[in-house]
Amino acid sequence: MSDRDLEKNNDFKNEENIIEEKKDNTNKKVGFFPRLVATFIDQAVALAISVGLLFAFDGILRLIGFFIADRPTMFFIIYVAINVLYSPILESTKLRATLGKYLLRI
Repeated sequence: MSDRDLEKNNDFKNEENIIEEKKDNTNKKVGFFPRLVATFIDQAVALAISVGLLFAFDGILRLIGFFIADRPTMFFIIYVAINVLYSPILESTKLRATLGKYLLRI
């Protein structure tokens, strides 16, 4: 075997180890309280993103001469959209978890 083949083989073994470690982490039992705290963290992040988007959207509208007449309704629409998209987007990134789950190592 050449050095290049050995390098590829080692890389493959390292990837297998990483996959095995992730499998071990997904099989562990996590209690109710850590999941609850992770959910609170995720909702706080979703709330912050929603407020930021609401102000950004309102600012853009004000630049062109419009404004949001019913802010609570618009906030609710943005908040629901963020909550629907938050988990799938973050779980498909390198983190493979939402921020709350990542911070609590769930």
